[in-house]
Amino acid sequence: MTINNMGQALQEEGQMDEAMGWYERAIQLEPSTARFHTNLASVLEERERYDQAFARYQLAVNLEPGYAEAHNGLGHALHELGRCEEAMRCYAEAIRLKPTLAAALVNRGRLLVELGDLKNAENEFREALKIQPRLPGALAQLAEILGKDLPEADAGAMNQALQAPTITDRHREPIHAGLAGFHDARGEHQLAADHARKANALEKIRRQKRGEAYDPAAHSHFIDRVIAACTGEFFRSVRGWGLETDVPVFIVGMPRSGTTLLEQILASHPQAFGAGELAYVQETLGSLPGVLGLDKEPADCIPSLDREAVRGLAGRHMERLRLLDGARRASWTRCPTTTSTSA
Repeated sequence: MTINNMGQALQEEGQMDEAMGWYERAIQLEPSTARFHTNLASVLEERERYDQAFARYQLAVNLEPGYAEAHNGLGHALHELGRCEEAMRCYAEAIRLKPTLAAALVNRGRLLVELGDLKNAENEFREALKIQPRLPGALAQLAEILGKDLPEADAGAMNQALQAPTITDRHREPIHAGLAGFHDARGEHQLAADHARKANALEKIRRQKRGEAYDPAAHSHFIDRVIAACTGEFFRSVRGWGLETDVPVFIVGMPRSGTTLLEQILASHPQAFGAGELAYVQETLGSLPGVLGLDKEPADCIPSLDREAVRGLAGRHMERLRLLDGARRASWTRCPTTTSTSA
């Protein structure tokens, strides 16, 4: 369908909001087409709305169980949510359904890297390259795990891929990043810096298209407003307004500080579930103007919260956690959920 194709073209250009609108129109016209739901889910993933992407991919799988791309997407959403075993099963099913689906091989390889199985991860990337010899994701991942031991042939393939007339910025970015790591490991620091600068510049453009440009002054202003609103007096005044539950366990820390590892340790307990790194608190704060009907910045809405609004927001947070762990709903009251957040 032309409408869906328009969404794909816009997504390829990094115009995610516009792409989402076209996919939604396609779904309105053909609600039972799994491919359209899968495409919409992929945009939700790019916006890091993994729980919503998970639900959309699951719908696509239900509509068309033999659609390999939906299984692959579902696996990726589960991976991002920290549900690695389920993700691995989804990747396996995608590859069973479509052995030539190189993206599923790359995704399975990435998961194996995270699990520390670098040898089998390399095999997955090699298999993907047999299908698509210059696949950016596979080449970049090989450079990352092999470092200075990356064969010259692979480094050459990466440089050739950069020269391809059809390559897009979203595919050029990971190759530059991979080559930066490769040259840095070999002590070729000028080359490494050149590739790193190009990768960073492309990422900046990509984030700007997604409305994620970083403004230091605006961020500083936001932090000042949060500090001003979240006083000791405020927390004393709202004590007891939330829900009486011991389900959520929040893990907060700086990037690379071990938050994900701690979550995985807790989630290994049979009565705990790891929900992955979620943005629910940030999203809840952003929703305050709409919830309270105020024309103010989110942080400036905090003092206007009342008991009803707090309980409603807490209930919505809990329901979103339940959706992530639907299989455990029957025993929810005894299953704490850990959520990892880097701050």
